[in-house]
Order: sequence, then C-alpha cells, then structure tokens
Amino acid sequence: MKIILSKYIGPCFGVSSAIDRIFSEKKNIKVFGDVAHNEYIIKKISDMKNVKIVYNTDDTVSGDSVVIRTHGISVNDMYRLKEKNIEIIDKTCPNVKFIHKISEECENKKKN
Repeated sequence: MKIILSKYIGPCFGVSSAIDRIFSEKKNIKVFGDVAHNEYIIKKISDMKNVKIVYNTDDTVSGDSVVIRTHGISVNDMYRLKEKNIEIIDKTCPNVKFIHKISEECENKKKN
C-alpha cells in the first residue's frame, strides 16, 4: 500500500501565524486558551519559559501581554482584558473573525 501525504498537511495559516508569533516572542506573554487542537504544539508552548497559557481573564493582570488564540475569545473576555489595560496581541484567524461578525449581525437582527 502506498501512502500519499497532501502538500496541504499541517496547521492552517491562522494557526501557523499564531504559533510563529508565540515562538518568536522574547518577552513574557500569556496565551489565552489553546492556540491549536494539537497536543504536541500545546506541550511545546507550555514548556516555554516565557509563556503561560491561561484560560480565564482572572489569570491576567494589568500590564500583561496576552496572545488571543486563533479561535478567538468571547466579546466579554475581550472587554475584560481591555478593561484591565492588557496588551492584546490578537491572532484570531481572519476567517474566524468573519464568522463572528456574521453571528453578531444575525444576533442583532433577532433582537430588532
């Protein structure tokens, strides 16, 4: 049996962009949530000395630099981070942002 690997194997461009940014960062940063659905990548990020993965805005303090994962975060979490004067490094995939925008528009139409 012959196994053929697609030339497109690997993470999408949004995940690749977020991972590249995290791995190139020299200062201490926090990553809000898992950046990818890949245990190997999450483990590599978790092992970095200057990176901490957080899952709640309560795990951040004023002055932190926080990378927003490729999948984005809730509007409420984004508001809380901004309210705390956090440096936000938004690596939400543009395609995900587009879907969020459509969802928000649909929700607003339901309310009216």
